[in-house]
Amino acid sequence: MKITDAAVCPYPNGDSSVRRLALEAEALGFDSLVIPDTPSATYGGVEVRRGLFIQNAGMKDVTLQVKRANEPGTVVSVRAGDAGFNRGVVGFRGVHILRGVHAAEKNAFDHVTAKMAADNRVAVDIDLSCLISARG
Repeated sequence: MKITDAAVCPYPNGDSSVRRLALEAEALGFDSLVIPDTPSATYGGVEVRRGLFIQNAGMKDVTLQVKRANEPGTVVSVRAGDAGFNRGVVGFRGVHILRGVHAAEKNAFDHVTAKMAADNRVAVDIDLSCLISARG
C-alpha cells in the first residue's frame, strides 16, 4: 500500500522547502506527497506530485481547470459542493479526490455518489478532526 499526504504546502518564506518536506516525509514512512504548484520530482525515496486544488468553483470551471492541468501525474482535488455538483465531479475524468465532504450540506454526499466515486476510482477525503475535537 502506498502512503501519501495529499495536502502539503511548504512555507514560502521559511525553511520548509519541498525537498526538506519530502525528506521529513520519508523519515515518517510516507511514499509520496502531493504539493500544489510544484513540479513533479523525487527526493530520497519520496515521489512529489504536482497538485491542483479546485475550490468554490462550478462544474464549468472544474472542467476548464482540469483540462489545463496538462502535466502528467497531476493530482486534481475538488472541494465538495451540493449533491448534483459532487456527482458531476466524481463522474468527471481527471478528478482524483473529492475533498471537504464533512463540510458539505447534509445530503450532498450519499450512497449514489459514493458508488460513483468508487466506480471511477475517485478518493473521498473526510476530515475527522472536527469529530475528534468535538468528542475529545
